[in-house]
Amino acid sequence: MSGHTEPLEPRTLLSSGAGALDPTFGCQGTMELNFGNDVSIADVAVQKDGKIVLAGSATGDGPWSDFYLTRLNRTGSLDRSFGSGGRVRTDFGTESS
Repeated sequence: MSGHTEPLEPRTLLSSGAGALDPTFGCQGTMELNFGNDVSIADVAVQKDGKIVLAGSATGDGPWSDFYLTRLNRTGSLDRSFGSGGRVRTDFGTESS
């Protein structure tokens, strides 16, 4: 079998269509959040109103982790109307036997 290649169609990634960075979000489409060393984000959801909810865990007292949520506005800024300054940390206590 002889080698045969076909030319690819010209494509542009991150054009103004799907997959492009939204310049109105954060700083020209990107942002970095510092949750501290004790927080780990495991999931992200976008609400119908466009607000973004990040869910994860935070190291609690002892061996157990706390449940952690933060919510961002469509622009990437913290939604300070959510929880305490945009964040909710729920301590479920320790495992009982």
